[in-house]
Amino acid sequence: MQATAGLLRGAGLLLTIISGILLSGCAAWRGLSPREEGLDRIAGTWREPPAAADTSAGALTVIYPRGPAPDTALAPGDSVIAGIPPDSLFLLGHVADPTGALEINGVSVPIHPGGGWLAWVARGPVEERALAGDSARVRTSAVTIRYRGASHGQELRAARRIVFADTIPHAEPAAPPGFVTNRTRLAVIDPDAKLRCGWPGTYDMFPPAGTLLYATGVDSGARVVWKVPLGDGEIGWIEDRYVRVLDDDTPPPVQVIDRVIGEVDRRETRVRIPLAHRAPFRVARPADDRLELTVYGAVSWTDLIVQPHGSRVVDELRWSQVDSTTWRLTAFVNAGWFQGWSAEFDDRGWLVWTIHAAPEIRRRSLSGVRVVVDPGHGGADYSAIGPTGLPEKTANLRLAEAVAAELEDAGATVIPTRTADTTLALADRVAFARAQRADILLSLHHNALAQGVRPFARHGASVHYYHRHAKPLAAALYEAITGAGWPGDGLRYQDLALARPSFCPAVLVEAAFIMHPGEEALLRRESFRRDVARWIREGVEEYVRRMRAVQRERDE
Repeated sequence: MQATAGLLRGAGLLLTIISGILLSGCAAWRGLSPREEGLDRIAGTWREPPAAADTSAGALTVIYPRGPAPDTALAPGDSVIAGIPPDSLFLLGHVADPTGALEINGVSVPIHPGGGWLAWVARGPVEERALAGDSARVRTSAVTIRYRGASHGQELRAARRIVFADTIPHAEPAAPPGFVTNRTRLAVIDPDAKLRCGWPGTYDMFPPAGTLLYATGVDSGARVVWKVPLGDGEIGWIEDRYVRVLDDDTPPPVQVIDRVIGEVDRRETRVRIPLAHRAPFRVARPADDRLELTVYGAVSWTDLIVQPHGSRVVDELRWSQVDSTTWRLTAFVNAGWFQGWSAEFDDRGWLVWTIHAAPEIRRRSLSGVRVVVDPGHGGADYSAIGPTGLPEKTANLRLAEAVAAELEDAGATVIPTRTADTTLALADRVAFARAQRADILLSLHHNALAQGVRPFARHGASVHYYHRHAKPLAAALYEAITGAGWPGDGLRYQDLALARPSFCPAVLVEAAFIMHPGEEALLRRESFRRDVARWIREGVEEYVRRMRAVQRERDE
């Protein structure tokens, strides 16, 4: 908590310094803040439209990085941004005359025929000096942009200076309390809660609301996190915002699991497990023919398993005791019919594990396949903005419209998460896809890079997946897109909010790098969007063809 207060004091001091020394009002630099909920693949993006920042009647526009409008700056064209960037940084924007000359810090920068430009330059020298009457020092660095062009027979000249500034307090903030033993019971209250494998660490488990946890300690630093022992030597960490502290601090008793009940309801195979309390659990697919449900704080007295007879997707259920307090149920599944899984607690507190069967593919078309198409971002969330001002949210929606048309022509039922420029939370997109009983979830995006990364080596498309059962779809899409000749930036396993849904194959497609002038120019062309949409449709068709072949092989 003390560290947080120190950061807030530092932020206030920095804004005071910038206001007093450089300008009368300043916008915070948002370029280095990672995006929450797994969508942090693009840093340096904006959630509002760019303010007018042109000089000389629109001759030069800097899209990124951005400071305040020029009328608040010390000199026309100046911007002030909080924070000193890395030794080298990228900048992007556009000019009125693409045949003109552009220089940044004295180095010539190429201009795309469409007017867009992307530059990778060395940061200017950092100057540091003490502040009179204050216990801090200020550091500043500047990047200077100069442009000369022509318009309607008149010469255009524009200059822009971007000033970076931060402070170094003389007195270090007090150390946070750190980890202390604090045994208590917790209840998960957030449906989007996450257990991490360490602190700091990546997301590892996703306990549904109502899950009861027993913590043995708490790290009360800048963010309060609880240490939660699971199985033998296995530890999870969960942030305080996801849980409610219960009055009872006694360890929960190890519960006995005495039976498992399987049942079939059309394409859903439900497995019901009676629990005395809502224990933490994990679902994993270690192999194509196996799915494992692990319950922590449980022992077996499982002398009855009602098998889901007649299920196309589950052959058999078997239990095992992993260690003295960890119980596991293994479902042996048919790979061709396996579509995904979901798990939740019912009103009695029983754990209901649902294993979803894929649709039966009878023909070579996509008839009978339900595809939820998600245009990323939207509304107040602009995300990345291209050099000539094209917001990613707009490019995503235009591509989604083209993809929907291609998939519908191939026979699929397409349900978009949004059809207009509206704001939609990540969790709402996932909930919508599940409510629509999606067979496939496609989230469409356009890429950018974090500040400090040299941008010119990364081009084209990447496809991201999280669960094993989504990899065949991701691979088919990536092969179709890159096989058509479009550059590939990788088939990637990544923990992203729209790749994490487990109830169906879910993938996130980054179709192009919107920060590159040439790729942004293509995104404005309807013909290019139709090409990308056709490649995506071909990838989905290939995935369905392969699934159909496995289904027929299994059933013959």
